[in-house]
Amino acid sequence: MRVPTVIMSVIIIGISAYFYSMSQAFPQNQMQETGPDFMPKIYCGFLILLSLILIVKEVRSKAKEEKKEAAMLYAVAAMAMVAVYLILIPYVGFYLSTAAVIVSFLLFTKVKSIYTLAAVPLGTIAFIYIFFEKFLSVSLPLGTLFT
Repeated sequence: MRVPTVIMSVIIIGISAYFYSMSQAFPQNQMQETGPDFMPKIYCGFLILLSLILIVKEVRSKAKEEKKEAAMLYAVAAMAMVAVYLILIPYVGFYLSTAAVIVSFLLFTKVKSIYTLAAVPLGTIAFIYIFFEKFLSVSLPLGTLFT
């Protein structure tokens, strides 16, 4: 059992329970069955459930204290790529930076197929454009480079 994982799970359960109780104070709309408190309660419930599953898994697992430095490096590199992505969005725009981060993650995971490296980002961008820009009328940042 890894104690830090159990401690973090308990902390997440506490935070989720706090936010669940805070969502009780949201105003209710009599015209709708679901109000503004619906999604926060769903998310908090899922976080509590997943944290409980993680605690049970950790308690039942055998003590495998193998150090996985490579896994840690991969996680740090992935977080760095996401940070660069978030920094790039205001400058080069959502679509271009999203395509770049998708290609980066595909290369990072050692995908070598040119078809996959082209189709996945283009398909994702097309889906996001059609769904958010056209269907939901949500404008995404184009970046200062293109305005």
